[in-house]
Amino acid sequence: MSTKPGVTSRFRPPKFCFTCGVNRAAWHWPSVDYCYGCLPGGPFPAPSCERCGSPDYFSQGLCERCHPGSPHYIGQCKDCYAWGVYRGHQWRCRHCAWWASHNPVGDCRFCHRRLPIGERGACRLCIESARRIQQPGRDIDLDEGTRHGLQLFFANMPARRKLPLPAQSTRASRIVLDAEASLESRGVVVFRARGVVTATG
Repeated sequence: MSTKPGVTSRFRPPKFCFTCGVNRAAWHWPSVDYCYGCLPGGPFPAPSCERCGSPDYFSQGLCERCHPGSPHYIGQCKDCYAWGVYRGHQWRCRHCAWWASHNPVGDCRFCHRRLPIGERGACRLCIESARRIQQPGRDIDLDEGTRHGLQLFFANMPARRKLPLPAQSTRASRIVLDAEASLESRGVVVFRARGVVTATG
């Protein structure tokens, strides 16, 4: 890893300690090849994180949660932009990792990004955005679902369950239908409005 500061140098994982090979080097700019426990004249206690005060020091004055090069640094999924993924998981959430292993890479017809796409030419984010406004009993409308933007969400959350339709008693429905048929057979006019059945005649 280069020790020269650059546009992306602070986002790179720092090198391991030259002596123990377990901990990360205490600093990568200026270059320090040792962790605090292996520094000549040490060991020295590692300082707290300069950003959040955590004692879990990683490198460059930051802890493993605040350093962008740490495997525990939290970021967004590179495919669906969901927040809450780690560098150690290749910047993919669990759902997109499965999706990428089952679908080829191509150009999404709707967001025009190059990433794994499904059979309908849409990426997982576009499909999930269309499912958000899907009407019960109807297929997803990808054009309408992506017309006004894409819905972002948190990574690795349980799938949203659809609320079941209220179950109506079969016996009660049969009684109502039989009563209506009996009235209509005798010439009685049946009116239905908002679930209320009235008869005249």
